[in-house]
Amino acid sequence: RPTAILMGQISMPLSQQYCLGLNIKQARLSTDIAQEQVRSKQQSVVNNVKKTYYAILQTQSELDSLKQALKFYQELDRVTDDYVVQKVALKAEALDVKTRLAKAENEELTVNNRLITLKEQLNQLIGRDISTQFSISAVPELSFIETDLASARSLALENRPEIREAQLRIKQAELEKRAKKAEYIPDVSLSMNYLSLRNFDGFVPKNLAGVGILVNWEVFDWGRKKHQLAEKQKTIEQTNNSLREMENTIQIEVGEKFRELQQTRQALRVAQLQQETAQENMRVSINKYKAEVVLLSDVLQTQATMANANYKYQQALLAFWTAKAEYEKAIGADK
Repeated sequence: RPTAILMGQISMPLSQQYCLGLNIKQARLSTDIAQEQVRSKQQSVVNNVKKTYYAILQTQSELDSLKQALKFYQELDRVTDDYVVQKVALKAEALDVKTRLAKAENEELTVNNRLITLKEQLNQLIGRDISTQFSISAVPELSFIETDLASARSLALENRPEIREAQLRIKQAELEKRAKKAEYIPDVSLSMNYLSLRNFDGFVPKNLAGVGILVNWEVFDWGRKKHQLAEKQKTIEQTNNSLREMENTIQIEVGEKFRELQQTRQALRVAQLQQETAQENMRVSINKYKAEVVLLSDVLQTQATMANANYKYQQALLAFWTAKAEYEKAIGADK
C-alpha cells in the first residue's frame, strides 16, 4: 500500500539577529550616501542657474549703460546737426557723430539679443517654457560683517555633501568591521520539527514533534577572519584620512573663494566710481559743447573714456557675480 511522510520545520534565528541588524544599518547608510550624491548633483544645477542668472544681471547692466550712452550720442547728434546748419561745425564731424551713434545702436541690439538668449537658457535650466518672459531684480551684495571666513568654513564643513558622504562612509566601514567581527559568534537557532507518517505499521508513531537548539560554528578558519578583520580596520583608517584631507581641501577652497569675492567686490566698487565719474564728465562735456566752450574732438575723447570705464565696470561686475556663485557653491549653499 502507498505510504507518505509529511515533514515540517520552523527555525527561529537567535544570535543572527545581531548580524541582521548590522545589515539593515548598512542598507540605510547606503541610502543616505546615495542621497548625498543626489544633493551634490542638485548643488551643481543650482550653481549653473546662479551663474546664468548673474550673467543676465551683468548683461542687463551693460544694456542700461548702452542706453545711457545712446542718450549722449543722440543729444550730441542733435547739437552737431544744429551747428552744421549754423556753419559752426563741419559736415564730416556730424557724419562722425552719426557713425558712432549707429555703432552704439548696433551694439545695443547685440547685447539685447545676448540677454534674450541668456533668459531662454535660464528658462531651460529651471524647467519651464523657454519663451516665458520675466524681469530680474538685483541680488544684494554679501555682507562680510555677518559672514567671516571662520563661520564660512564652519558652514562649508556642515553643508558640503562630500563631507557628509565621507562621514557616512566611515560609519559604513565601521559597521562592516563589526559585521566581520560578528562572524566569530556561532549561529544559534531555535528549531521546531514535526513529522507525520501515513499508512505505516501500527507500532510506528504516526506523529513526531521535537524542539531543539541548532548551533553552527566554524571553529578553525586558519587565520582567515583575522586577516579580513585587519583589512576592515585599514579601510576605516583610510576613510578617516580621506575625510581629514577633504576637510582641509574644502577649507582651503572656501578661503580662496572668500578672498576672491572680497577682491572682486572691491574692484567692482572702484570700477563703479570710475564709471560714474566718466558719465558725469560726459554730461559736463556735452553741456560745454552746447555752449561752444569745447571742441567736438574733446567731447568724443570724453566719450571714449566713458566707453572704456563702462567696459571695465561690466568686466568687474561679471567677475564679482561669478566669484559670488563660486563662493556660494564652496560653502555648500543649496539655494
